[in-house]
Amino acid sequence: YQRRVHGGYVEQTDLHMGTQTVREALQFSAKLRLPKEVDESTRNSFIEDVLKILELDDIADRLIGNDVIVSLSPGQLKRVTIGVELVANPAILFLDEPTSGLDARQAAVVMRTIRRISSTGRAVLCTIHQPSSDLFSLFDRLLLLQPGGRVAYFGELSELVNYFESTPIQGPQPSLPEHTNPATWMLDVISLANYADLYERSDLYQKCTNELNDSNNNSYNLPETGSQYPVSFLVQLLEVTFRLFQSYWRDVGYNGIRGLSSLYSSVIFGLVYLNIADNDQPGLISRMSGIFLCFGFGGVINCASSLPVYGRIREVFYRERASYMYSPIIYSLAMAIVELPYVFVNSIINTTPFYFMMGLKADATIYFQHLFLQFLLAYVFNSWAQFLITVMPNVIAANIMVGTTFPMAFLFGGAFVQPATIPDGWKFMYYILPLSKAFIAGATIQYDCSSDCPSIEVFQGGAPFKQLKKDFVSTYLDSKYGVYWNYVGWLILTIAVLRVFIILCVWKINHQKR
Repeated sequence: YQRRVHGGYVEQTDLHMGTQTVREALQFSAKLRLPKEVDESTRNSFIEDVLKILELDDIADRLIGNDVIVSLSPGQLKRVTIGVELVANPAILFLDEPTSGLDARQAAVVMRTIRRISSTGRAVLCTIHQPSSDLFSLFDRLLLLQPGGRVAYFGELSELVNYFESTPIQGPQPSLPEHTNPATWMLDVISLANYADLYERSDLYQKCTNELNDSNNNSYNLPETGSQYPVSFLVQLLEVTFRLFQSYWRDVGYNGIRGLSSLYSSVIFGLVYLNIADNDQPGLISRMSGIFLCFGFGGVINCASSLPVYGRIREVFYRERASYMYSPIIYSLAMAIVELPYVFVNSIINTTPFYFMMGLKADATIYFQHLFLQFLLAYVFNSWAQFLITVMPNVIAANIMVGTTFPMAFLFGGAFVQPATIPDGWKFMYYILPLSKAFIAGATIQYDCSSDCPSIEVFQGGAPFKQLKKDFVSTYLDSKYGVYWNYVGWLILTIAVLRVFIILCVWKINHQKR
């Protein structure tokens, strides 16, 4: 933490939560990175000053945007990235190619604001490739490297041309032609001789070495803070969770599509199984299959629709973790919390039309038990999506894994292949899969009864025979009644195990290569 308080790093890639405004992005960074002793009014005043320095005050309340939400220009995005680091009040600001990907006008604006930052007393270090002469002239000092990383020149920019023109080399002495960009000319010059050796024998090298030695002698030890993070665990959790809730609320596309997909599948299945009779064996099996599909597709929608969103959030998390804004466990907990209300509402949308169109038990207790199962199963699938995004290198790989695991879940879920006919080597899948647990619990509560239990005619092997519906369901699913809460417990345990694995993977795995 003490190193990051005194140094900020602006990445070349601009990664932000697209549903935040410019001001909110800076406020989020300041709340988590400034010392807790800084009061709110001082912090807000500092943020406003940063917005003015970066010329962002006119667009401070505009959404940042992403690949789905179009908003800021590349130059404005770059200045937001600089601002997120600047509000941490670093003494030294490092920038990785701040003008890459920008046109001449946007690059000029970015460099003008960087120059303004340096005038506030901060040291600013930039890597930059082939700048225009106007941008090049904005720098005070230059560190020029030859291939291999050796220093060819380190000194005042104003002395650059004179140094190369006056340093003797074998062959024609270089001279800057009129109307030539020094930034381009110097790259041609260092290919004419081994300027790294020449620099190490120069007076300029000795001068810079003496300056560095004096700086080291005047250095001081920073006080220990006792923590990597300037604010408490609770403050981190509240801020990150609030931002995610805010992002989800504004991301109408994600939650709207998820809700509409659930409603669509629920109505379609409801129409297919509309008031289907279960007074014979085929009808009873069909009704159980309908219950299975309702559970299964509700989970699939919550899993598949969330992967692109999790992918975007993960990129932002990598940048913020590198800046030590908050702990990885905070990210995991916040992602778990923010999905709860949305998965629950989505489960209501998925369950209600289908449940009553199919003609399941018109009993409030049974309905809410069914809804609770749907919620838990959807949350299992949602947690599985978060797990895959954590362990897979990208969204495409996570989607491939989803396509691999879903058929297994449906195949061994107990609806399409009767559990008794599953080969012994694969039967364990039926007993551990969360989808089969929800299916068993959801089917058995529909047919559990203590008196006047209806029966059906069962065809199995030889002559048909009468069997109570509850007994047929119990035999078909290889289960018994009165174990609803056991299966609920199994689903909750599955969620808990997945969340623990997510926390561990977030802590240990980093797919960021730059």
